[in-house]
Amino acid sequence: MMGQLDAVKAVIAARPGIQQTLGPHGITLMSHAKAGGPDAAAVAQYLASLGDADTPIATQPLADADRDALAGKYVYGPGPRDYFTIDLQPDMFDKKILRLGIDRPNSPARRGLGHLGNLVFFPTGVPTAKIAFAREGGKVTQLTLADPNAMVTAKRV
Repeated sequence: MMGQLDAVKAVIAARPGIQQTLGPHGITLMSHAKAGGPDAAAVAQYLASLGDADTPIATQPLADADRDALAGKYVYGPGPRDYFTIDLQPDMFDKKILRLGIDRPNSPARRGLGHLGNLVFFPTGVPTAKIAFAREGGKVTQLTLADPNAMVTAKRV
């Protein structure tokens, strides 16, 4: 879309509201256009005129203690790859900040987690999936991953 104003207009005309869809990393269409610099200035101006092409998913802050309590291994089946790892890695822009993420053996990539509140998260780029953590006696004991097609509960080990 970098500078392809006619193509962007045609896609939006064919699929009204598509400008509100986030990209694979949870990035708004406007953010992509702005990243295009001068070549995409006309696209950014057009998207701004729509008024709703730059609405990111609202996330909530997460206390460091809660973030740290979530890190660990969560098993959902008997197979050697039937688990998720919740980890902490330095932010790509500020190495002093640790970001929560989820990974699974042989998955294509680790995903960052956006906090929606009450220990419910979504993986970056997949806002329809929800990951909810449960506590018992103050300790995090499991996570439940739900998306439109499936639900999996994994116990912390």
